[in-house]
Amino acid sequence: MIDRRKIGLGVLAFVRVKIDTTARPRPAPSKRRAEARCVIACYSIAGDADFLLQVVAHDLDDYADFAMNVVRGCRDQGNQTTFVLKR
Repeated sequence: MIDRRKIGLGVLAFVRVKIDTTARPRPAPSKRRAEARCVIACYSIAGDADFLLQVVAHDLDDYADFAMNVVRGCRDQGNQTTFVLKR
């Protein structure tokens, strides 16, 4: 098992995404694809959201870049982020 902090990934978060199926898909710019490297797992889930993303980032600024360039660029109806404080 790898300690993410030892490789410079200080932030671990889970993002719940609900997709708006009526919206037209938007093409993913290359910057969004590059930022998506933060997503280490994506689960299709049942319940009040459609997907659960497991996300790592170097710090909160790095996560903010991911959130602004990837999550807000999706055709979602809303999302919710939960930050992991301890494991």
